[in-house]
Parts: sequence; C-alpha cells; structure tokens
Amino acid sequence: TSGLIHSSTELIWIATRGHQPLFLERRKDYTVSPSTANKRGSISEKVERIRFLTLNCWGLPDVLTSLFISRNSKPTRTERFEAIGKCIINYDIICLQEVWLKEDQENLKKIAHANGIQFCHVFTSGLIHSSGLMILSRYPLDSIHFHRYRVNGQAPRVDHGDWHAGKGIGVARCLVNDQIIYIFTTHLIAQYSKKNDEYFIDRLAQAWELASLVQMTTAHVKDHLVLVMGDMNFEPDSLEYEVFTEVARVWDLWEDDENSGKISGTFSEIEDGRPVNKRIDYIFSNQPSNFQLESVDRAAFDDDVPLKYSDHAGISANFRVGNISTPKIFKLKPPQLVGGVGGAFNLMLPGIETAAKRRLWHVIRGCICILVIIVLQILGIRIADSTFRITNLLIDAMWIVAAVELTIGILIVGNDVSSLSQMREEMRFHLTSIDFMTSPSHARR
Repeated sequence: TSGLIHSSTELIWIATRGHQPLFLERRKDYTVSPSTANKRGSISEKVERIRFLTLNCWGLPDVLTSLFISRNSKPTRTERFEAIGKCIINYDIICLQEVWLKEDQENLKKIAHANGIQFCHVFTSGLIHSSGLMILSRYPLDSIHFHRYRVNGQAPRVDHGDWHAGKGIGVARCLVNDQIIYIFTTHLIAQYSKKNDEYFIDRLAQAWELASLVQMTTAHVKDHLVLVMGDMNFEPDSLEYEVFTEVARVWDLWEDDENSGKISGTFSEIEDGRPVNKRIDYIFSNQPSNFQLESVDRAAFDDDVPLKYSDHAGISANFRVGNISTPKIFKLKPPQLVGGVGGAFNLMLPGIETAAKRRLWHVIRGCICILVIIVLQILGIRIADSTFRITNLLIDAMWIVAAVELTIGILIVGNDVSSLSQMREEMRFHLTSIDFMTSPSHARR
C-alpha cells in the first residue's frame, strides 16, 4: 500500500566497547502520512538520486558565541538555525553537528517534518545530554546506535567542553528502495591551538576508534552504500587522516571528485595574523556497485547573502541509485607500516606516558589536600574559636578539592591511560596482521 514498507524482523549486531554485544531490532513497518506522501523522496517512489549533506551548525548558546563575534553584525543562533532549516530541506539525508540545544533540535525537526523529512534522531550523550549529532532523512532509519569515544579531552577544561559533551559516533541504517545505506556521523575533538595541540593524541585515538568501528561493522558490505560524514577536525595531510582512511578502507569523495579543485575549504581561522582556509569536514564512502557518485560540492549556503549561517561550510554529495554499468573506481592507498597506523603506534606510547603523568599530578594534589586537612585539624585544637570556624570552612573546601582531584586522577584520567594502552595494542595487532599477510611465506600459500 502507498506509504507503507513492510519487512521481516531482522537482528543486526554492532560491536560496542567493553560491553555485551548490542542487538537492534529492525522496525516492522513505517507509516508515511498523507501530507508527505507526494513529497519528493517519498518512500512509495522509486528513488533515482540521493542528496547527502554534512554540516557543523555552530550551535553554541548566544552568550558564548557573543564572546567571539560582534552581536551587532551577526545573526542570533535562532536566526541562523531558521536559515539552516530552510536550506537542509533541499537534501535527502542530512548529518548535522553541534546542534547542542533542545530548542534548536525541535525547530529543525519541525521544519524537516513539514517538508517530507520525517525520520529524525538526536544522539544524546554526556553531561549536557547532547552529543551535538543529529541525523535527518526522507527515508526510513530502521536501526540506530551511538558509540562514545573512549578518550575525549580533559574533564577540568570546561572552557573546551569536549569531554562534557560526550562526543562519539552516531550510526544509522537507512532503507532506500531495496538498498541499504550505512551512515556514520561524528565530530572529533577540536584543535584549539596548532602550535600546541594538546589533544592530538586524543584525536588520533578517535580516528582509530572511528575507523575500527566502520571497518568491523561494514567489512562484509559489498553492494550497499557506506558513508562516513562529519567534522573530523583533521586535514588531508594529517596522520589522523592517514590512519582513518587506511583502516576504514573508505575513500575521500572530495579528493576523488574531478571538480573538487573548486572547493577552497570548509573552515577558516586566523594563523600568524592572516586567514587560512582548512578542509576538516568530510564525506567518505565505499565503492558499492549499486551507487554511483555524481558530484561533491562545498555547501556554503551563505556565500551570496549577508547572513552567516555557521562558522563551517558543509559538504554535499549526490549519488545515483541503481545498477551501474561502468562504476567509478576510486584510488586507494595500500596499508602503510611506516606512516598511517605504524606512525600512530609509535606516537601512542608518549601519549600514554603524558596521560600517566597527568594522572599522577591529580593524585598528588589530592593527597596534598588531605595532608593539609590533617595539619589544620591538629592546629585547630590550639587556636581561638572564631578562627576555628574559619578553619572548618577551609577544611570542608579542602575535602571537596581532594575528592575532585582524586576522582579525576584515578577514575577519569586513569581510564584514559588504560584506553590508550588498549588502542595501542589494537594497532600492534593490526600491524602484525598486515606484516603476516604481506610476508613471502603467506604469499606462497
């Protein structure tokens, strides 16, 4: 019947870190309302082309964005999200980052639903109950999953906020005609300083974790489309890029598109007093036989208007659906033992040592607080009553500081040390398997 897809119940497995396997059940049916049945991309139609978009929306509250821009010359967050909502309706599957606030999430859903994009999901995580990731689709999403990054910044750095947001990887499986599309969307930890990139190891670990999840959950997929979209916060010449593309075995559509040279970048920042354009937003893909890439473009909606929608430009990609007689063949670099994962493996040990030192200092500061408390308790017996009350307040404050320092050092930074150590062993295993597969003795078999 029109507007209804029925499929048998299917269980799929997605690996999760440190937990039991997660089984997701495919929904048995999807109902499309009459108001959206005649919209472009209705699931009752035979789809020929699909338009994808990824965009970092810069959804910080106005009180924070006003610290970086002039409120007199730029629109408010609400105005920007209204403009973004009017633009994303021109696409079929949209992955958004930095949609932090419930108000913006609901407004985008309302605009999307009114224009035939009725499948929406917000990936919640972290202390603020939002990872910032959101996916909107004209086509049914029959399975979703969220994987939180094991290493993600520092809890004391509230001015950065990556740890508090609980960044991770949103995974969705989308049904289009009789085809399946696997979508991974993410937002890696930011680079706050190019000269002193304190989160380089965190981002390298996240690139490895993302690549491993993509490879392990879609390695068997041959005819279905696999897309990885989002704000990666690394550039094409970086080690993080090498690690990700090598392990995930996906292609950077921008690099392989014949018109990609016209794209200048997706993010601009000031370095040494001059603006520098960087490409840190991406769409990666596999090479399915039933999908053909038609174009990749820089989706900077505000190039010709005075309203600046975001501090990022988006990336869009158009795919043709159906059996392709002469599919485009992407270039793929062979696995590297020196660069790529090999280089990351060598750098992980200094990163582990740095995290271990940070853990030690948190524990030392906590122990010092406890020693100060003991001294104050002893001295408190011999001082006047008025001073004793002040001493008690100081002791209470010291207990709080000691508890915070020991919690951060033992539980949070301690988890970083063990997670980095585990990922280093995963890289060692990856390199050992490559070495075995490329050895002459194995080749003769």
